[in-house]
Amino acid sequence: MKKFFTTLACLMICAITATSFIACNNETVTPPSGGWQNPAQDTDRTHYENATTLVVYFSMPETTDPNNMTTEEANSTVVINGEVLGNTQYMAYVIQDTAGANIFRIIPETPYPTDHDTLVDQARDEQDEDARPAIRDEIPADEFAQYDTVFVGYPNWWGDMPMILYS
Repeated sequence: MKKFFTTLACLMICAITATSFIACNNETVTPPSGGWQNPAQDTDRTHYENATTLVVYFSMPETTDPNNMTTEEANSTVVINGEVLGNTQYMAYVIQDTAGANIFRIIPETPYPTDHDTLVDQARDEQDEDARPAIRDEIPADEFAQYDTVFVGYPNWWGDMPMILYS
């Protein structure tokens, strides 16, 4: 019953924050083309040696300054201990902690801007041009194969995934 309520709470928060998470539980899951951040590079998060659940996410906070946010920036971020997290990043952390999962962040080779208007313009241009931004890191398929359940999280940009997820 606890897992049900935790999952329900995560789904409700995802709906409120315009964040999408998809869970996949299938032994034939293969990673999409592209790459993921190596967990050793995400030093703030726990890496579980024998985890069978993985959280893969893309999140792009529209600012890094928690003290001077526009309404749009405040609506799409969470500030914890002075650190600005994107809503999707925050939910990825909640799911990781709840499920005892490992976590991988999708990071673009060329960083996205942190200015709201510039980011929105770039994201819209990528959609219009059917762009496929390059992903910085890749997880080896043999490491990916250890997971039975994979959560994939991303912000909802104009009713669609960010173009980096199509890479």
